[in-house]
Amino acid sequence: MNYGFWAIISLSLAIILIAAEIFLPSGGLISILMIISYVSAIYCAYMAWWEPNPVLFWGFSGFSVVAIPTTLFLAFVWLEKSAWGKRILLEAPTSDEVTPFAADELRLKKFIGEKTTTLTPLSPGGMISINGDRIHCYSQGMMIDANQLVKVIGVAGSRLIVEPTTLDETPLNNSLLDDELNVAPSEASINTSDIFLSDAQKNSTNQPIDFETR
Repeated sequence: MNYGFWAIISLSLAIILIAAEIFLPSGGLISILMIISYVSAIYCAYMAWWEPNPVLFWGFSGFSVVAIPTTLFLAFVWLEKSAWGKRILLEAPTSDEVTPFAADELRLKKFIGEKTTTLTPLSPGGMISINGDRIHCYSQGMMIDANQLVKVIGVAGSRLIVEPTTLDETPLNNSLLDDELNVAPSEASINTSDIFLSDAQKNSTNQPIDFETR
């Protein structure tokens, strides 16, 4: 029996089986056959070369130890790049896929701080309209009637969080009021003598002159 020939055949079969285990999952059956083939290759190599040429035996054994993990590595690399392998291996999900409603949440965050009116009663969920878009929302543990003014305070998933609010009133311009109160008395006071004089002049002008003498 040519043990050297069967050593090479058994090692080649073990390499083929370890690659087949990657592409054809068998529940470990192919792996068991690969181990049997590998052990057979080492046994045949021992019987063929241990006594006449130990160096050849150790060279064959070293090659087999390197060949099997190298085959595994190359098989995985080819599997990841091939179209067939991409259908087998599941790609890692993106951040948008991992986070539900990520795109909607990013869009809805732009509405934080906006004020609008409710389209439906919030009990606590309902609908509001912002820029013509009907958007789902809910209040924090309170009932809000329809057509009530609310303010967007946050986002939860694909819905807005709102709370009741009021319209902002324009504050008084206190600086102008202070300027009016601080006007100098000499500028703000009215000369009463000028008023009396003016009235006397008007009366004397408007009174008709009586030319008859009594």
